[in-house]
Amino acid sequence: MPDSNVYNPVIAFYALKKACDAIYWINEQAEFVFVNDMSCHLAGYSESELLTMRIFDITSRYPEDNWTKFWAEAQAGGTVEFEATHQKRDGRVFPVAVRANYIQFGDQGYICAFVRDVSEQKRLETELREAHHRLKLETKEELDLSEDRFHKIFKNSNDAIYILDPEADRIVDANPRASKDLGYTQEELRNLKISDVHPYEMPQLTAFTQEVIKSGSGWTDELTCYTKQHTFLPAEISASPIKLKGKRLVVAMVRNIAERKRMEMEIRRANQSLEKQVKDRTHELEKTNRDLQNALSELEELKEQLEERNEELQVQNDYLVEEIKINHNFEEIISQSKSLDEVLRRIEQVANTGATVLIHGESGTGKELIARAIHRISDRAGKPLVKVNCAALPANLIESELFGHEKGAFTGANNRKPGRFEMATGGTLFLDEIGELPIDLQPKLLRALQEGEFERVGGTQSIQVDVRILAATNRDLEVMISEGEFREDLFYRLNVFPIYNPPLRERKEDIPILCRHFIEKYAKKNGKPVNRIPVRVLNQLLSYSWPGNVRELENIIERAVIISAGEELEIGDWLKSGRPRTNKLEIGSTSLTLEDLEREHIQRVLKATGWKVSGINGAAEMLGLKATTLESRMKKLNILRPK
Repeated sequence: MPDSNVYNPVIAFYALKKACDAIYWINEQAEFVFVNDMSCHLAGYSESELLTMRIFDITSRYPEDNWTKFWAEAQAGGTVEFEATHQKRDGRVFPVAVRANYIQFGDQGYICAFVRDVSEQKRLETELREAHHRLKLETKEELDLSEDRFHKIFKNSNDAIYILDPEADRIVDANPRASKDLGYTQEELRNLKISDVHPYEMPQLTAFTQEVIKSGSGWTDELTCYTKQHTFLPAEISASPIKLKGKRLVVAMVRNIAERKRMEMEIRRANQSLEKQVKDRTHELEKTNRDLQNALSELEELKEQLEERNEELQVQNDYLVEEIKINHNFEEIISQSKSLDEVLRRIEQVANTGATVLIHGESGTGKELIARAIHRISDRAGKPLVKVNCAALPANLIESELFGHEKGAFTGANNRKPGRFEMATGGTLFLDEIGELPIDLQPKLLRALQEGEFERVGGTQSIQVDVRILAATNRDLEVMISEGEFREDLFYRLNVFPIYNPPLRERKEDIPILCRHFIEKYAKKNGKPVNRIPVRVLNQLLSYSWPGNVRELENIIERAVIISAGEELEIGDWLKSGRPRTNKLEIGSTSLTLEDLEREHIQRVLKATGWKVSGINGAAEMLGLKATTLESRMKKLNILRPK
């Protein structure tokens, strides 16, 4: 025998579909969400048609404005039983008995309505009442005929029929179907009391029969009949009063609803099973969702870390690519002068020591080239040489550029960014134009040099680095110290090994070989046949003081190559009009200082360019200086544009 406690959803669903009663599942909007085969048969619609309809389409009992009230009653009471009329597709109206059960499934409520066509029952009741009426009015012959018809109905009905005497608590008669349902013979039933069949519900049954006698008809929801086999049979009763031989009796039609109750139990069990499955599945989904959320959070965190790391690497890569792309002023140090030989000797002395080097020299003398030479022959050559031009960066960005910043450190800091110190770790950091470093940032740089550690802007964690420092300046740092513009302790920390890079005017013997080098470089670049320097041109170049040093010489040669038509170099009027020479300056006093001469020379060039500092044919270009360097010198020499 199979285990009767094992619930099979397939069997339950099949039982619902093939049930003898019409079964409708209705949601709160009065829409059909499930109908069985009998529902379609009674209404005359297909299943797909019914599932697009509402309860108002087949019954007039509940106009739309009363549906909310009915729903609330069903929700509060759980079960509502009533009689109503339904309308078929062809317009025919027929009576029905309805038992509506409110069922909560998850967060959605439904009404499961069992509907039975009681047309036959109502017809029988009507005929019984008519027969009873005719008993009063017709002749004895007619009365006999009516009684005969009544007995035929009584005998052949598919529902159990009882004739009850409520006052005497006696079953007067019962039809064969009643005998079959309760397990008694008809004779045994006639000898039973009403209370024998309904031993536990007599108060309710008594009130019901009294109401039937008073009102003329009645219908009651579920009552329980006690069978001969000592089992309980659920039933529903509709009744009408009759009068026989002067006694007020009640004809009760009792419908066995055991099958319907079994179906309801199946539905409840199915609902409970589905609710449990939904709860279990919901719990599993919630757990899975939590796990996914945790995994997504971890992935998001890892993604942010990866993005930050990628950005750091991209910054480093961009910087290194930029370093590779830099067009150096020299491809190698070109010199035959003794003064530069001394510089090269000092480079060899200090390269592998790791000492901090401070390179002094005017703008355009090639201080960066010396720094690169030190790095190339040091034991750090395999690591990057990272350059920071302290004069080229706005004061509010120098700290972030040197030491980096954390995400959110300031407006626009959307991600963490490593500074130049971090990018140079293991290698060399070249601080060009160190004299332009703001005084308030100098203590942090001093700490980084002394202790090899610093914090990013907006950060609190100290970062250790192994960096060699090379610095360069065209300014007199000792004068700046005396004027409070440069820290003395930082100066001594940088000036461990000073190297002085002489200006071009102190090593004019290098001008011819530098000219040859630059002619070869720019003739090839511009597709020119220039390969010789006339003596007169060379004398002009040798007689010029070159305040812009090697950078200025390179610019002059590049321009000359461009304008030269043949193999000989022509410099045009560059040194005559566009570039005033120092020996042509009208010096009014032999006591002028070098600073006075520099001021007067810069002013003359500015006047010649219409006070255009930067850009093509600007003063910076003509002097062979960077625009920022010229602006710094103008500020230092107090050179102001005339109003």
